[in-house]
Amino acid sequence: MEPIMQDCLFTALLPKKWHLFEKYSILQSITKRCHLFRLLFDLLANDAPRYLSYGSNKIAVFCFVYRGHLPSSRRDVLPIVLLFLRTNLNMQKSFLTTALLLALLFAGAQNKITGTIVDAQTKIPIRAASVFFSNTTKGTSSASNGEFTLDNVGYGRIDLVVSCVGYETFLQTIEPEKITAPLNIALKAKIEALDEVVVGGYTVEGWSVWGNFFVENFIGLTPYAANCKIKNPETIRFRNYKKQGVLKVFADESIVIENKSLGYIVHYSLESFQFDFNSRLLIYQGYPLFKSMETKRSGLKNRWKLNRQKVYYGSQMHFMRSLFRNKINEEGFEMRKLVKIKNTERQRVKALYASGVMAVGTNGNNAGNEKYKDSSRYFENILQQPAEKEIVYPTLLSGDSVGYYVNSITAGMQFSDYLHITYTKIKEDRSYLEHFHLNRVPVHPVSLVTLVNNSSIEILSNGFFYDGVDLFNSGYWSWSENLATLLPLDYWPDND
Repeated sequence: MEPIMQDCLFTALLPKKWHLFEKYSILQSITKRCHLFRLLFDLLANDAPRYLSYGSNKIAVFCFVYRGHLPSSRRDVLPIVLLFLRTNLNMQKSFLTTALLLALLFAGAQNKITGTIVDAQTKIPIRAASVFFSNTTKGTSSASNGEFTLDNVGYGRIDLVVSCVGYETFLQTIEPEKITAPLNIALKAKIEALDEVVVGGYTVEGWSVWGNFFVENFIGLTPYAANCKIKNPETIRFRNYKKQGVLKVFADESIVIENKSLGYIVHYSLESFQFDFNSRLLIYQGYPLFKSMETKRSGLKNRWKLNRQKVYYGSQMHFMRSLFRNKINEEGFEMRKLVKIKNTERQRVKALYASGVMAVGTNGNNAGNEKYKDSSRYFENILQQPAEKEIVYPTLLSGDSVGYYVNSITAGMQFSDYLHITYTKIKEDRSYLEHFHLNRVPVHPVSLVTLVNNSSIEILSNGFFYDGVDLFNSGYWSWSENLATLLPLDYWPDND
């Protein structure tokens, strides 16, 4: 990116009116002229700016995001467009007018998304369908004629979700700034599966059997989970495939979770939930919509704000946002390479036991043989070791050693083996130690991440990454990252 000119004109779309500042540097203009707002900008256009030609002049267009303090009705991400006019400041009035109109065009052209939802087969409009951006607070419902409007949609890649009882969930990844016409969305009727009690090899078991198990693995076991409650458990169904050792969970409609710890009502459209009892591996996927809970109690509001900050700092969302901006060290993260190697000695000893070689003396033939006793103790200690040894490299990794540029609003992430990630600004929660029976004092939390099938992921400025199933967590995040601590993508600590 070319250096920003110190003396330049720029225009910024701010609440209620336009401002035109001259002969000020960007930082001077923001701090001196906009001191009524706490302006925090996230640079979206990290690559070379988009240039527009106007005669012999060039207009360099950069996009920023405004995260200032606005009235509650306007507290959203307001796009800011700065036009850096690479020309003489003594311009013609017509040129200034043109620049101002261009700024208006870029900043306000796509402030909302509209569309219509119909039945795919009958083409009849569908009312009361839930339309929202996944993992955000931005959502609405379709009217009786099937039409909907989403305001203040912002910029960048995001998942648009439409769900309605009796229909398959509709998902489309969009870039709102590229949508120029109303969307036409056709929902397919959900076909009920045949009764597979026999043909599918599973048994249908209810909440009384699996309810607690589901809550512990879905809501989590952190202290915040204690104040979370599923409001409609009757919509959840369980299928236990005993031969395969697999439990699958389905929901006929969005699961409603009341999170009194963070102050959210979460409507979670569950697409899949599967727990493998053999590998102890849990995989679930869905699309949450957040709604802030209302209260007049200032103490409760402050508690929600504090809890949100506590779960944010050190979270995977915090890490991804830091990585996107290449500021993982400044934000308190330490990242190292970790490799796992097979414990060959454990494999050898296990093979000896399996072959019966180590059975000699178990009937008392070598009861007095001290050499045998020493060997036996050695082998028992070896068998108690993990199947793999972990080797952590001491060198700290920088963000750009695993992250790379994709485009102006997207970063990529690629690495081999594992990343050993330590967050140095907090200590482990004691509940974590108790859950895993770790008899020690709390230390800085450590999480391990690995790329499934070595597939790279793409990260957005808000911390969201694609595809979520391509990144596997273990360590602290495997315990702390769940529905009870989930925050919307439009949450920012400075704006809460």
